[in-house]
Amino acid sequence: QACQRGLAMDWFAALVGLCIVIYYFYIQNKAAGNKKKTKSFTTIRDEYQTLEQVQKALREAGLESSSLIVAVDYTKSNTWNGKNTFGGQSLHSISHTVLNPYQQVITILGKTLAPFDDDGLIPAFGFGDVFTKDKKCFPFFPDRPCNGFQEVLERYNAITPGIQLNGPTNFGPAIREAIKIVSQ
Repeated sequence: QACQRGLAMDWFAALVGLCIVIYYFYIQNKAAGNKKKTKSFTTIRDEYQTLEQVQKALREAGLESSSLIVAVDYTKSNTWNGKNTFGGQSLHSISHTVLNPYQQVITILGKTLAPFDDDGLIPAFGFGDVFTKDKKCFPFFPDRPCNGFQEVLERYNAITPGIQLNGPTNFGPAIREAIKIVSQ
């Protein structure tokens, strides 16, 4: 279990770090009025002890509000990686006693970023399963976004046991879906 917690914290640190870097560049480019893309980089401290410290750092970096989108990787690599890092189980294994890495990340990102989401509506998608493969995404709900991270997690828990993992891993469909949403 300690190994699982360590893995989850590594995932959390990587995802929060990625979010901070993405927001930093977005904010810098927006602040520059899109006049000229800057190639400079400034590091943001990543030694946080509390959720409030992470949120404060995001605010200090200029994040005021955002619209969040979640995309979940349902490729077979989750089976192979889970054999080595999640007690021999798929990273998508659903248990009533232990959160899998995806459940942990959804929960942690929800707690971290929900205060910045203005409307609480979160489009959530899956990709890489036997039906979408590396060509497209499927929405968690066919006709609406999720209402907050709790519903993202609930829907993930409901649909994941019935999803057949496939692949190959291709983030292109998720990126195109995000671009489509942002463009509207």
